[in-house]
Amino acid sequence: MVFGYFLYFLVICSITALYISVIKPVRDTYKPNDIIPFPLNEEVINNVESAMTHTISADYFYNFLYIDLRDINSLSIYALYSDLRMFNIMCDSKSCSYGEIRVLTNQIFKDYILVGAEFEIPENEIIVELRDKFDTQINSVTVECNEQLFESLFLFSVGGLKTYYDLFQHSEKFKDLKLEVERQE
Repeated sequence: MVFGYFLYFLVICSITALYISVIKPVRDTYKPNDIIPFPLNEEVINNVESAMTHTISADYFYNFLYIDLRDINSLSIYALYSDLRMFNIMCDSKSCSYGEIRVLTNQIFKDYILVGAEFEIPENEIIVELRDKFDTQINSVTVECNEQLFESLFLFSVGGLKTYYDLFQHSEKFKDLKLEVERQE
């Protein structure tokens, strides 16, 4: 009797090992990937939005803003763009809950939009309009959290980054980035 149970245990262990080492990895290869990788090349680094998707070019750009330019507005817009990009990815993702998106939405309001926010964004019509969508008494956004909520603010951040990226393209850091790209090609 006892020996029969041991066989069941061996069969279960074998099936588990087969699943972990073969079946699951093969099944995972058929899952779609949200990120479409493309190599870092000179064409990519000439456009701010595509350059921001690569770690190397984004790091060179950030270092230019932080070390060379030393402009707090540029760093705030860089951070805003990064957070809004993450927000858009979360809205498109099927694995993120509405609660997670709402938490990030409230954080974006607190970090960039509300009066006295941690990161200063120049006040404009977009910021003023968005402030009306946040209730400070309940400390939360009062509208639906979706891609349309920050669409204008995202376009504003892209425009701001383009301005700073033009300065970057005429800097020594950009020349260093080009050398790095050539080494990788």
